[in-house]
Amino acid sequence: FLEAREAYERARNRLEEINHNRQKIYVFLRKEENPESEKIIQIRNYLEIQRGNIEKQEERVKVKIDNLQECQQELLLKRKNRQVLEKLREKEFDNFRKEFLLKQQKELDEIGIKKYGG
Repeated sequence: FLEAREAYERARNRLEEINHNRQKIYVFLRKEENPESEKIIQIRNYLEIQRGNIEKQEERVKVKIDNLQECQQELLLKRKNRQVLEKLREKEFDNFRKEFLLKQQKELDEIGIKKYGG
């Protein structure tokens, strides 16, 4: 579960980083008064690449979220199974203890009958 969570965090952080870089480009373009046409073409190409990277990274984040949810479900199931086993163990121990005490009481009764009653 922890590994899945860390993988999700890394993917989400990478997506935020890509988006942040894209925003920096937009800010740069707004500040630039008369950008050269070649510079604009380069920036547009870069932004297209970034858009593709963002889409891929968003898909990775979705996959990581799905993986994280699967791990959470698996963890809950294991926790429930452990609780069931603990209850079963407690029940078995209680039964053993009761049987042991019953057997011990019978032995004491037999000793009492032999010593005082017989």
